[in-house]
Amino acid sequence: MSVPINRKYITASSVLAIVLMIECVSLVSASRPLVSNLQAKRSMRAISDKCKKSFNGEFGQADLKTINLKNFRGTIDVPCRLRIRPGASIQMTNVILQTNNLIIEDQPQAKRPAHLVINSSQVSSSQGGFQIRLTNKGSTVELNKSKLSYPLSVGISTGQTDKDAKSSVTLNSNQITSQGEQSEGIVIVTTGTAKVTRNSFKLNPGEDALLLGSSCQLVNNLHANDRCNGP
Repeated sequence: MSVPINRKYITASSVLAIVLMIECVSLVSASRPLVSNLQAKRSMRAISDKCKKSFNGEFGQADLKTINLKNFRGTIDVPCRLRIRPGASIQMTNVILQTNNLIIEDQPQAKRPAHLVINSSQVSSSQGGFQIRLTNKGSTVELNKSKLSYPLSVGISTGQTDKDAKSSVTLNSNQITSQGEQSEGIVIVTTGTAKVTRNSFKLNPGEDALLLGSSCQLVNNLHANDRCNGP
């Protein structure tokens, strides 16, 4: 289930809120150990337990502190909201993650930026939607050579007001897909700079990904609609 996006009222100063019902977490490693960082693996198991215990019939929630997760394979098959702690950085490299609906967000009004980097990874769902929503000043999202595939929607947003020029979204050589019959599309919003290079956005016929930012640097993207305020 997802809330319809009214694109008429989306602006860079009114950062995207795609409200998704979410299911959380049973992170299951593959039969052979894929996690090179034992501490990261234990952290993910703890997150799984917290999500399960907090699940209230709609979604669960777990906090994320700084973690560098590599070479991990898992699933998130019941509803969950993952919240990055103030000032924390999350990095995923060579991760394969299958989920239902998934929200990754920061703690509002924390006054310390959160950072999320996804490299060479695959994050997907057969039935859900995906949202990254970082609202604190200076927060950043970076995706490199990765695949996101969610039938209901994909939303990525950083920043909260036009004065927050330090927040950014950087997308480099990714494939981002939302092609379900009820898809709300793909929306990328930042109050700072959007750097979007060589990405393939796959949507339903006639649809383009919507990109909004105070400034955009767009190069060789497939199916992207630029509504940036700056150059």
